[in-house]
Amino acid sequence: MTEDGIGRNIPTYIDRPEVSEIFADHLQSMHFDGGNLRMEFSVVRLDSLSRGDERKAWAYPTCRLVLPARGAFDMLKRMNDLQKALVNQGVLPETESSS
Repeated sequence: MTEDGIGRNIPTYIDRPEVSEIFADHLQSMHFDGGNLRMEFSVVRLDSLSRGDERKAWAYPTCRLVLPARGAFDMLKRMNDLQKALVNQGVLPETESSS
């Protein structure tokens, strides 16, 4: 282990290629219960379009992720850093919260 500059140990990362990659195109729900951030991701699938009928969309859960408060804080920091980088590259428009 190494230290992160403020005295916390950082564990050595060991990759596990057998872990599945999950695709989601929607954050279905998210809530904080006081100790953990709970998120449910989903994928939207559309029915085949029939003549005269409206196309229906269905959301199917693909992943339920629970992070302790410390992990949620780390994710939030990293997402903010990513947002700033994407704004700087012109991928995302600048907003009040990204400046």
